[in-house]
Amino acid sequence: MDLTSFKEWLLVNGAEQASAETHCSKVASFFRKYESFTQENLNSFLASKLDKWVANSFNIYINAFNHYAKFLKLKIEIPKYHKKKKKDVEPYLSEKDFYDIVAKIPLIFKNSDKAQAIAILMFQCGLRPKEVCQLKRADFNFTEKIVLIKDTKTDADRVAVLSNSLCDMLPAIFSQEAEGNNAFNIRKHNLTYICQRINEMMGLKVKIKPYSLRHGFAHDMINKGLDLNSLKVMMGHSSINTTLGYLDVTEKEAQDKVRKLINKRRK
Repeated sequence: MDLTSFKEWLLVNGAEQASAETHCSKVASFFRKYESFTQENLNSFLASKLDKWVANSFNIYINAFNHYAKFLKLKIEIPKYHKKKKKDVEPYLSEKDFYDIVAKIPLIFKNSDKAQAIAILMFQCGLRPKEVCQLKRADFNFTEKIVLIKDTKTDADRVAVLSNSLCDMLPAIFSQEAEGNNAFNIRKHNLTYICQRINEMMGLKVKIKPYSLRHGFAHDMINKGLDLNSLKVMMGHSSINTTLGYLDVTEKEAQDKVRKLINKRRK
């Protein structure tokens, strides 16, 4: 199906080049399955995508089909836009909850020192599971109290700050075994296993997973006063919007924070 005329019509009617190309690509995907743009075919096409598309994707197609129907001057019923579902707030660990868990790790694992060190490193530095498994011991600088994070999701290296306790703890951990594939000689499934065992043995209401520690880091830093731009850098995000996605709070949490502020006495 040649959609050149449709694209020209869109541009003449004020559409941006990128928008016109998006509309054409969506209409083209329809014609890869159907030969004619009819009500029956349109309903069938959209019905087949209900369980596959999120609201945003569905609405992009509806928008394209609306424009195409206008271009053809067809009287065809286009479905209404789908409302976006309210995103559930991702559970996260507070600093207190985290260290309560860390204190009980020796009751769960034989090699508890290593499990504790990894957990603390992930929580204090906001590391992705993949980043932990890519660390080399040469990446740690205990004199400067920093660690170099390489091969991150954004393909940009960054430096994370190490606490005094980690600088004391990690050299002792490393001295217990030679370095293999990475600094801790672990794989991603080992991190998942650690979290699963903690969930099973401690009966936590909020089940933790490796990424929970990264979310906990983000909330902990903001609660302690770190500005959003600095947090973005420390988390290795290329967009501030990605960082904001880590900081969703429940309605009750928002109310509690506002209550604390409005009841704060003026000095």
